[in-house]
Amino acid sequence: MGKKLSNQLILAIVFFSFALPWASSNISDPYSLIGVSRTASQKEIKKAYKNLARQWHPDKNREEGAQEKFIQIQQAYEILSNEEKRAEYDLYGHVDTGNQPRRQNRHDPFAGFHFAGSRFDGFQFRYTNQGSSAGSDPRRVTLEKFENGILPESHRKPFLLFVTGDWCFSCVRVEEMWNEALPELEKLGIGMGTVYGDYSRNLLRKLGVHQWPSIVGIIEGRVVIFDKNHVNTEKLKEFAHDLLPSYVILKVTDANQETFFSGWHDDNRPRSLLFSRRSAPSLLYHLLAFKYRRLHTFGFAQNQGEDTIELVWKFDVSAHEPTLLIFKEDDEEYVDKIQSSKIDTSLLEDAVTRNQYLFVPRLTSQQVYEDLCPESPGTYRRRFCVILITKNPSVHKEHRDFFRLVAKTTDSFPGEARLVHLYQETQQEFVRALGDLARFDSDGAVPVAVLWRQSGRKVAYDWLPEGWHGNEPEKDKIGLSFFLQQIVDKKFKLGFVTTLPELKDENAPHWILERIYSFLNLFSKPGSYVKQALLSAWSESSIAVLVVLAYLVAFFLAFAGLLNAGKEAMDHRANGSMPQGEGYATEVRGRSQPDSSNLRLRRIHMQELNESTYEKFLASGRQGHILLLLLTDQNSKDTLCQLFKQEAHMHIASQPFLVPVFLMLDKYKHWLANLRSQSENPSPFASPNGVGTVLAIRPSKSYYFVFKPRQGQRSRRRRGEIDISFVGLMDSSDSESDEFSECMSLDRLGMWLDRLLDGSLPKVTVNSWPSLE
Repeated sequence: MGKKLSNQLILAIVFFSFALPWASSNISDPYSLIGVSRTASQKEIKKAYKNLARQWHPDKNREEGAQEKFIQIQQAYEILSNEEKRAEYDLYGHVDTGNQPRRQNRHDPFAGFHFAGSRFDGFQFRYTNQGSSAGSDPRRVTLEKFENGILPESHRKPFLLFVTGDWCFSCVRVEEMWNEALPELEKLGIGMGTVYGDYSRNLLRKLGVHQWPSIVGIIEGRVVIFDKNHVNTEKLKEFAHDLLPSYVILKVTDANQETFFSGWHDDNRPRSLLFSRRSAPSLLYHLLAFKYRRLHTFGFAQNQGEDTIELVWKFDVSAHEPTLLIFKEDDEEYVDKIQSSKIDTSLLEDAVTRNQYLFVPRLTSQQVYEDLCPESPGTYRRRFCVILITKNPSVHKEHRDFFRLVAKTTDSFPGEARLVHLYQETQQEFVRALGDLARFDSDGAVPVAVLWRQSGRKVAYDWLPEGWHGNEPEKDKIGLSFFLQQIVDKKFKLGFVTTLPELKDENAPHWILERIYSFLNLFSKPGSYVKQALLSAWSESSIAVLVVLAYLVAFFLAFAGLLNAGKEAMDHRANGSMPQGEGYATEVRGRSQPDSSNLRLRRIHMQELNESTYEKFLASGRQGHILLLLLTDQNSKDTLCQLFKQEAHMHIASQPFLVPVFLMLDKYKHWLANLRSQSENPSPFASPNGVGTVLAIRPSKSYYFVFKPRQGQRSRRRRGEIDISFVGLMDSSDSESDEFSECMSLDRLGMWLDRLLDGSLPKVTVNSWPSLE
């Protein structure tokens, strides 16, 4: 009896020793179980674990499934609290505690053998698993890790796999370069792994690799072979960059900015816009865009490009440092800004994860619903989801706008409520499950459901008594807050319980497109397989011979081309035609001259800044516009306006955001005095009364720039262009203004405008723009 009991005990120990590691390595996402982000610190993980363990402990929580939930939370914390296990999960998508290669009993005579004092130093031949580094390599990829970890995770980031094997002399050179590039690529967020070909034949067949060393890329479940001749860090970066789809980043310019910013109506996502001096987005930003493409819409703009001048001025972006701006529903104001010469992965990811959703996101899929309306089974700290139900986008726009305004201007609601909305026509089954009370009243109110998600799809809910009217946001806000507080204080009980169906995925591609994509993917692998088969059929010496022959053929072709070109040049000289060099130089000079005829044909119309135009130009000026204000008086108006047009014509004609106006100091001299009194550290004017000065005003940013005219020199004019009134022949008075205008020059205005557009001018800050009255 005792022997039988001991045998059963041994079997139980063996069973649990195999079952527990398997269970711990196959749990769902530990980050979502604990409720923390992937960048959370150990302190944050520990705090979240304690709160969940207290909530789900079987001694305190008697609900069905609480014990299983508690075990899952413990297993998730075991992974995240251990840095090695956490790193393995981040790399492969799961933790594999078993599956280590079984050691052979025989002794390996080559174990630990390496070439000391040579370029092979540190390289270990892998004759058997006994002395192999394969068993101890934390980045080793097995078939199980590839199928269960890398393939699913490749939809969030690309993977690069290095295929090597035993007794492979060519692998030594590649492995050295691979190890040099590995830390930098992993820091960018690229998954890195090693496949040992001698022990992973099934995996090699999956990858389509027939020889090693080889490097393969994995992206969205597809396998791509690295086909470059040389391996270094830059080549691997280029390879990883080519793997990423280009459509995840949109190029944003002044012309298409409105389309980019208003796209949230359709895709239900915030916008991330990166300004950089580069002509194309970096690999770091491309990886971020690929990883979070289902949460954000990413754009790129060159901060020194000719087609983004209005964007740069509109958001006051630095011309020298990379700047990331994040927008939600408002296309005029960003909600987050990162500006630094060194932007790393963690900085960008923190900004994106802080702004995952709009102020009032639309329920467009089951995943969005589960993120915004999480489970809270216990009555302690229930979390509520406030769902505004409207018709299609062209109807009830006012209701959604005021609902969004309330969410944007309110820090928090009782019960940690989250405000969302959905379209009745798109999610008909979901709305139908909420019952007949999801109707639209004749008084203009739309239904609002306050929902408590208990577990899975089971919910308790009720309706906001008077609905949402839209035209009375403050009244609706007070009514919603009061109703939520009544529920939290348990003075009002949610009156309905139901099981909701899964939401329709509004962003899922049409089934026809899915068939097309799957059909095209069939042709991506055979090309790589054929290439590998051809390479394996030829030895390295055969390839070297072919390369030499190709170089010889190219050399003879180039030599023949030079002989032919020389013969043609001699024929041209014999016929007395123009030398080729002279014609080429003339052509280049002709191309380099900018065609400004269209700009010269445009007439520059200057308007007066007075009481009737003040509201249009200064009080409510558009963002990004610059007011070029010329200060003049009645005596010098015609002369100064003519000089201003001559000097600033090309800039104003080519930059539509420059608005030329003039101000008559005879009538509004007090406005200039008030402006200087409201300014911080104003510089003195060149003229006694300010006539001839040009102010570049940013109405929306409350600052301006000052151009001071030169004195003591006449403007350079041809005799035929002399303005009679300018030199004083039409007026015999010796007034101070005539004397000043006679010696005034705006010669440097064009150079000053260049500096203005470059952002190198000192600005004068003003508290508020004075009135003209």
